[in-house]
Amino acid sequence: MTTDKKLGVIGCGNMGSAIVKRLIAAKIFPASGIFVYDKNTVKCSALGKKYSVRVVNSNAMVMRNADIILLAVKPQQATEVLKDIKKTGGEGKLLISIMAGFPMEKIQKLSGVKNIVRCMPNTPAQIGYGTTVWLATSGVTIADKKLVADILGSFGIGFEVDDEDIIDMATAVSGSGPAYVFHFAQELTEAAVNLGLEPNLAENLVKNTLIGAVQLLDTSQQSATELKAAVTSKGGTTEAALTILRSKNTEKIWEEAIKTAYKRAKTLSKNIGQNNKN
Repeated sequence: MTTDKKLGVIGCGNMGSAIVKRLIAAKIFPASGIFVYDKNTVKCSALGKKYSVRVVNSNAMVMRNADIILLAVKPQQATEVLKDIKKTGGEGKLLISIMAGFPMEKIQKLSGVKNIVRCMPNTPAQIGYGTTVWLATSGVTIADKKLVADILGSFGIGFEVDDEDIIDMATAVSGSGPAYVFHFAQELTEAAVNLGLEPNLAENLVKNTLIGAVQLLDTSQQSATELKAAVTSKGGTTEAALTILRSKNTEKIWEEAIKTAYKRAKTLSKNIGQNNKN
């Protein structure tokens, strides 16, 4: 359903541009109801030309025209943008942040905005298969939460949570998760080539196996554990390979990797807070 509210997008990089594309395709906002700005005028102009959205020349202009602000800049650019929002008077706006590691308390302090939604999407959002965990401050209305859910649904699936710490946990799982999958694909492809397969064939075998396995996991009533067991015949090739993986204690390796990513997310949030005490 198309909303009458106007959307402002600050940041026209890969994620900001992809979200604009998905929102227009889902008809949540008409192109004429989306105002975009980025310091990189080339990116901003290209986005305006491609999707017929309204290009403006400052953060302040976004604020003046929009009811909802999507903040899609890098964390190191955020302080300047949030201070601009405060100068313009953003108290009555709804601010949606997709910045990694930037805590809500700091967003509120720097921007003066009380109604904030902090999101952690991941890169498959660019093709409509994103996974996003999100949290809203207490002042965000039920109607605005519904609109946020629709916005996030335009580029994948969203999960509302009630604790900001879960955002940092999700950063370590779904936020960084695509890189883990790509890393596995890379290593499995290299192993296949080392086994003797031609590189192009190895890459296609791995890619299509991953696609098929994920589709099966998504559509099956069985858990990942059950599906794995169904492939693993006693004394067979799969069991032989999994035995090697277990002997290398891969479960502990994954646990350590995820915990390390989570701790890093907490450290980044803490550092942002310390570096923006004004």
